[in-house]
Amino acid sequence: MKRYKNIIISIFMILFSVSSLILSSEISVAVTNSIEKCLKIVIPSLFAFLVISSLIVQSGLYKALSKPFRLFSRYILHIDEKLFSIFLISFVGGYPIGAKILSEVYDNNEITKKNAEKMLSYCFMPSPALILGISHNSLFSSSKAGFIIYFSIALSSILYAIISGLNEKSKKGLDIKDKIHFSEEMLVSSVESASISLYKICIMIIFSSVVIIFAKHILNFLSFDNNIKNLIISLIEVTSVTELQKNQFNLIPAVTAVFSFGGLSVILQLKAITKNRFSYKKFFISRIFIAIFSFLISKITVKHISITASVVAITVGSRDISPIPSIILIIMTILLLYKKTVANKINL
Repeated sequence: MKRYKNIIISIFMILFSVSSLILSSEISVAVTNSIEKCLKIVIPSLFAFLVISSLIVQSGLYKALSKPFRLFSRYILHIDEKLFSIFLISFVGGYPIGAKILSEVYDNNEITKKNAEKMLSYCFMPSPALILGISHNSLFSSSKAGFIIYFSIALSSILYAIISGLNEKSKKGLDIKDKIHFSEEMLVSSVESASISLYKICIMIIFSSVVIIFAKHILNFLSFDNNIKNLIISLIEVTSVTELQKNQFNLIPAVTAVFSFGGLSVILQLKAITKNRFSYKKFFISRIFIAIFSFLISKITVKHISITASVVAITVGSRDISPIPSIILIIMTILLLYKKTVANKINL
């Protein structure tokens, strides 16, 4: 069996290499566009949040933020009360934030592997900024559509979190001795951690852009409908939903399911950030269930709420963003990390 598997992989790699030569011009454009996306969108939107999330973990602040929700955490979700803030932060920060925080907490021996894998299943969803930005400015020209998508995914994640904790025993209370502590070293370490995570995220986005080129050619050969084709491509890179036909509100449930699943690019980003810390079996199962839940909730909601497109949203969505701030940010981060390396050598 292993022999046949190796043969299939070898054939695939050969075909991939040959196709890369044939489609080299298209791949070059796709890679350039994905780098531009990282500079204009990904780095500006994620960098600060990645730094803050790392500071929250290192300082122990996440434990204090969890205290007001201790009863819900203990008796509804059945997770350690110290960890509830990770659940909340992942809802605001977007796809990679939850995985990054869980990895850091796991490295600090403050969560078991089993519980980290369980929480990873539902601490995974797009940020409201991403959904509202795409919905209002690009896809549906409507903030209301964005709220429906986000509400459906959030509610589905909460339902899955509750269901996954039904067979668990209630976790004991918070340790009152836990203290919050900040230091200059924590800030530098957080910047370093955020930079490494952003690098991994951007690399996976660039790789996914290459995969999309091959997927588009295969789907064009199979003569799929444009909307179906773009929905399939969105399962590779979720932001490809912007290529769907504009203001087709009947597509909201399908778009919701795609955002729930996350797409190959985002999953690869999570794998890169978490490395080999966790098993992804529960995660993939959760993606299927949450995508189905969110699709159904969204479909029911759309039937009972009137949605209209805003002309203003189309104009706002055409605004260009300069990559220069991101380039300056990268240079400053490199200088900061270089300074830290030099200081460490002097201390040695």
